[in-house]
Amino acid sequence: MYRVVTPQTAAELEAYYQLRWEAWVRKPFNLSVGANSRIALCTG
Repeated sequence: MYRVVTPQTAAELEAYYQLRWEAWVRKPFNLSVGANSRIALCTG
């Protein structure tokens, strides 16, 4: 069973997006920090 946790503060939301960016977007594709423009090319 999954548990959904919703960020309650701006700091929690920032921490979530940092984790998401690091673990699921940047590292698997070996992208440098600030390389989010490349993601649009890969997915769009």
